[in-house]
Amino acid sequence: MYYYYGICHAFLGLMRVFKLAALILVLTALFAALRCLPIHALERVPRYDPQGQLRVLDELLAMKPEHYRLTLIDSFERMRPYRARAASNSHSDIYFVHRIPPGRAFRTERNLIHGWTTGDTTFEQSLLIHTTVEIPGEQNFHIIPQENVMISGQPFRASLWVHSNMYRHKLILLFENADGQEVRVTAGRLDWNGWRRLDIRLPEELYRRGLGPGRLFGGKFTGFLIETSPHSEAGDMAVMLDNFLVVTDILALQYPGSEIMDTWK
Repeated sequence: MYYYYGICHAFLGLMRVFKLAALILVLTALFAALRCLPIHALERVPRYDPQGQLRVLDELLAMKPEHYRLTLIDSFERMRPYRARAASNSHSDIYFVHRIPPGRAFRTERNLIHGWTTGDTTFEQSLLIHTTVEIPGEQNFHIIPQENVMISGQPFRASLWVHSNMYRHKLILLFENADGQEVRVTAGRLDWNGWRRLDIRLPEELYRRGLGPGRLFGGKFTGFLIETSPHSEAGDMAVMLDNFLVVTDILALQYPGSEIMDTWK
């Protein structure tokens, strides 16, 4: 009897050892797999927080009002006509609709615009782009203002409300820098449903001083571009835009002699 109990006890002890060894092997393999992942895959995906974006913007403008300026490029209230241009025979409609982003964040932004910009702006409409994608991946759609919008100062941040229906297409902002060169700024893929506020860092090509005589800072907004994805299906596409803002650094425009071209290298 004692001999039987001894064998059972030894067998249970071996089972515990095997379980512990198996657990160690699993943890070791998991740790090795995590080490092989790229750094960005281990980072926590930032939470979409439009209210937080606006709080940071308001604090920035309040901290140095003589330094930064908020410019409302367009609130899409029929003040600036747009036209469409496509690389095909697809028919595209662009018109203003009485639809705006719902919720607290848009109301907060509306109050922020009233507080930091001039002019009596209403917020009742948005711009609707409706078109048909016939050959995904080979068609691009331009949305062009009737007149380019001049930007004073050094633009470094932009924001835009966009309504999408889970498209794989890419939205691009089109600018012209102080040297007259086109600058394309990718706003990302339109892969969400409903309204979303995009907060976009503008590249150095827009921020830096112009090189030519008499060219200082600033630039122009020249339109939007929608690049279709080859991985999407053909069919209708409808995108709405609202409240296009740009933040600029105007300090360099205010010191004596800023109108003189700096040729220091």
